[in-house]
Amino acid sequence: MSAYYSTDAWLLAARNTGEADRLITFFTKELGRVDAIAKGARLAKAKLKGHLVLFARLRILVTRGKEFWRLLDAEYANGLELCGGLPYMQNFAQFFGRLVSHGLPDESLWEVLSRFGGLDSHEKLVRLKLELLAVLGLLPASDELGQFFSGDAVGYIADTAISNPEIVEECELGIEKILIANHVL
Repeated sequence: MSAYYSTDAWLLAARNTGEADRLITFFTKELGRVDAIAKGARLAKAKLKGHLVLFARLRILVTRGKEFWRLLDAEYANGLELCGGLPYMQNFAQFFGRLVSHGLPDESLWEVLSRFGGLDSHEKLVRLKLELLAVLGLLPASDELGQFFSGDAVGYIADTAISNPEIVEECELGIEKILIANHVL
């Protein structure tokens, strides 16, 4: 007999598979990263169809399958939480997926994602990426930041420099250097 798990989740990615199914990537509070099949989700009469909105915070019911979890039910956790800017949320979801390919539940990662719905600027996106790198232990110590970031960007990270678009862009480049140095493609 299969166990059923009900948990809060962020819907981070979805792709079509088979004739009418969708493969959904969630990050959940109790289970960590979950890749689940939503059987028949693309059918016009599917009960899940309206609830599987990218970047929404949901309450899901899943059970283990042979290869993937199986999504049985989904509903919005606290209304539809898509208050951020879609391009920033998409960028962060892809970044998160690159760094958290499998996972166990992690309260610190869940806390980072709790700010995911509020992404509405490039600066907030970069700040959240830096926070994720720190939680994962990939952000270098403050005395080593100069290897990846300009002096102005290091000051920005340390909250001693005033933000401007050029510094935010320099931070984005430094983040990519960190990923390359850690062999994250």
